[in-house]
Amino acid sequence: MALLHAFGTLRTHQRRGVPSPHKPLSLLWSIARLEAGEDRLVPWEVFEHEVGGLLVEFGGPGSQVTPHYPFARLRGGIWEVEGIPDGVQDPSPTVLRAAGARAGFVPEAAKLLRTAHTRAAAVRLLTWTYFSEADRARILDRVGLVGYLSASGHTAEALDEEATPSGGAPGPVGRRRTTVTRPERNPEWPRQVKKWHESTCQVCGTPLETLLGRYSEAAHIQGIGSPHEGPDTTSNMLCLCPNHHKQFDLLGIYIDADWQVRRTADDTFVASLRRHPRHRIETAHVAYHRLLCGKAD
Repeated sequence: MALLHAFGTLRTHQRRGVPSPHKPLSLLWSIARLEAGEDRLVPWEVFEHEVGGLLVEFGGPGSQVTPHYPFARLRGGIWEVEGIPDGVQDPSPTVLRAAGARAGFVPEAAKLLRTAHTRAAAVRLLTWTYFSEADRARILDRVGLVGYLSASGHTAEALDEEATPSGGAPGPVGRRRTTVTRPERNPEWPRQVKKWHESTCQVCGTPLETLLGRYSEAAHIQGIGSPHEGPDTTSNMLCLCPNHHKQFDLLGIYIDADWQVRRTADDTFVASLRRHPRHRIETAHVAYHRLLCGKAD
């Protein structure tokens, strides 16, 4: 795909062998805007304020905070700037402000990036190509794409409820009121998946016995809701034990094209996925999960 090729071959300034974050940060921030339903073109003043803040945080020692460079220099097949003639190479912030300049993805690129699969591929490519492992989670969190760190769309930290500090007083911890929106799920589908597999993990095959019977969890393969937009269907679910559910969700394991479960870090074989003839698993959802793990077909 030409769009992904463009993302993987950005011309970035190198400082001691490390690529400048200006262009990839700008693109990730712009992708997050599309995922949130924002317009593809953004006014210079908004870009200057928000991308400039990201460059302060992630630019590194000696890096200049110059958001006007990526704003204009990304111009080409995937990016356009309104208000500035093409012949003007590096317009200053003053010129951009006076012109009421706006910039962003061209319509064709924006349309592709509004689809879950292309967006996931782009986020993975930009993050793993241009940023160190130490920065990736922080950057995705700051630009609003933290959901790509897990198959469900949430990190373990994002799911934890933070209690209001209680000052160390004895008794129950304090609580604060929160408002959370979650996708509506059909409770019948998890029950059906567990019934097919007799609440036995499809990875390790170990039934977890409790006082009330066997315990298992139904895991969505392609997370439902934002940003992954997977469906709430049995073909998008696995029956897993808690350990393998967490590993699968946090991208520690993946399922290859031959239904073998492997470790993401080194592709080591873990197990053959246990299948049931009545449980049809959609291969497209499994391929999407592999994409998040960096194991694209």
